[in-house]
This record gives sequence, structure tokens and C-alpha cells, in this order.
Amino acid sequence: MKKLKLYKKGVLKASFFLNIISFLLFSFFAVIFPSCKSSAVQEVYVDPIELLDNESSFFLSIPYSADPSLMTRIIESNISSISHENAVNAAKRVGVVYAGFLKSRKSMEVQLAGDVDFPKMIQGKVFTRKNGWLESTMDLKLKDENPVKYSIWSQNDLDISLPSDKIILLGRDTKGMLERYHSKYFDINLESEKKLIAPVKEYLSYSESDKAAEIKFYATRPQSFLTMLTGANLTLKLLYVRGSMRLDPKLDKQYLMDLEFEFKDSRTVPAARGVLSVAFGLTDSDVTQETPWHLTISNIKINKEQLYKLLSLI
Repeated sequence: MKKLKLYKKGVLKASFFLNIISFLLFSFFAVIFPSCKSSAVQEVYVDPIELLDNESSFFLSIPYSADPSLMTRIIESNISSISHENAVNAAKRVGVVYAGFLKSRKSMEVQLAGDVDFPKMIQGKVFTRKNGWLESTMDLKLKDENPVKYSIWSQNDLDISLPSDKIILLGRDTKGMLERYHSKYFDINLESEKKLIAPVKEYLSYSESDKAAEIKFYATRPQSFLTMLTGANLTLKLLYVRGSMRLDPKLDKQYLMDLEFEFKDSRTVPAARGVLSVAFGLTDSDVTQETPWHLTISNIKINKEQLYKLLSLI
């Protein structure tokens, strides 16, 4: 089977949120001894994936436990002064990050919500004017009490907020994500909430049993995603493309990727099946047609270094 050739064109901004995570992790270890554990307890659990909105066209979730070396590599590749030991310890502070990407003709905007472990005691030392951050506040009302004040730090058109020790928010419409966090934490209804659509949330979410298994992605506007992935302009009438990547148990340097294609018109599926087989270098046994509208492609081989290049990690 041919290995998938990944293209960097149009996806350089995909590492944008990874650089920010790296910066925060490095700052954490500059302030707190690496082995120190947070004693803070979040009274109400808020699932970070529920804080993304529905405006992005491509969604991605990366759990640390899916590939610990990947998160360590992210940190080491973006912070030249960090030691390997500190990078390994820092990576362990990340549970899972969920990101939505919105591509325009001139840029790629990212919206990220992460499940992390960043004690509030470090925020005042990391987000300072000396480090280039400007702080603003956002007051959100409670029913019969004084409003809650949230900090937002800004630098180079990037907004970041940590409404709790366990949640990080950054990127596009950080204020909107804060409003969703506030409403869920205090059980307040939002009148015009831009909820992440249920199929995306359900697919990207992790149960306790599968949290270590895989990186997941979901393209609600799949045309540009396929072009990025294959380098070919594939004209297919699709509702979505989604999939997952997991470490190859037989080859440590390789991922195995599964893709699912949902078509708008079942009549286009036979031709599309042939086109996709050629694009991904597959055999008939790798492609399964589960319904007249749905194709699954299994075990696409991706070298780790190819994925790192795709994410602009090297």
C-alpha cells in the first residue's frame, strides 16, 4: 500500500494554537517546579468541547494520551531553550485540546478550548505587560448576585482566557467561549448560543475508555480539507469527512488513519470510490461502502514525520 503524501500548502497556520500551548507550558515550568501538582479543585465540570461554536469548518481533538511523544515534540519544536525533561513534564499538564479552524482567503482563524492543569497562581506571573500581554476584564452576570469578573489577555490580536485551573480558551471569539463557560458553570440559559452541532461534538468527544486511543478530526466543509490532505482538487459532493489517527501497534514511527465520507448523492459514490482509491493509493479491501451514501477508508499509513510536517512542527 502506498503511504499517504501529505501537503503543507494552506495549513501552516495549523500550528498556531500549538505554539500558544507550548508557550504557556514553558511559562508554567519557569514559575513552578516541574513535579509540583495543582491542588485546585473545580467544583463544576465544564466539558471544553462544548465551548467551541459552530462557525468553524474543520475541527480537531488531540489528547495527550493518544501519543505522549507528539505533545512533547510540539513543545520541544517551538521552545528552543526547554530541556527534554521539562518538555516531557510540561506535556503531562495537557489532557486534551479541541480546536476549530475557519479558513478565509487571507488567513486561518483558530478557536481552541483545552482541558489542562494550570493553577491560577501562575497567571499573574505569566500574563504581564513585561511579557507583552495586555489584560482586560469581562463581567458576566449572575441571577441575584454580583457579576463574575473574567480576565482576558491579548497579544498580537490573540486573546487568551483561563476561567478555571482546568480550562484554557484562546483565539477567535474568546468572549463568546467565556459566555458559554459562564452559562454552563452557573446553569444560566443563553438566548442566542452558537452551539457546536451535535454530530461534531459526539464524534470528537472521548469516553474514559477510549480517551487514550486516537486523534480525531471532522470537516463540515470537506472540499478544502481533501485538497489539503491529498494535494489534488477532488470535486466530490460531500456532506462531511471525518476520521481518526492512532499509533500503528506494529510500527512506532507510523500512524494509521481511518476516513469516513458521507455523500449528498448516492449516484456519485461509485465514481468517487475509484477516485479516492487512486488518491490514497488503496486496494479494494481498504474501502468499505456501509450505506449507499457512506464510504469508509481504513488503515491509511502516515509516517510520524509527515504528520509533524503537516502541523508545522519541524
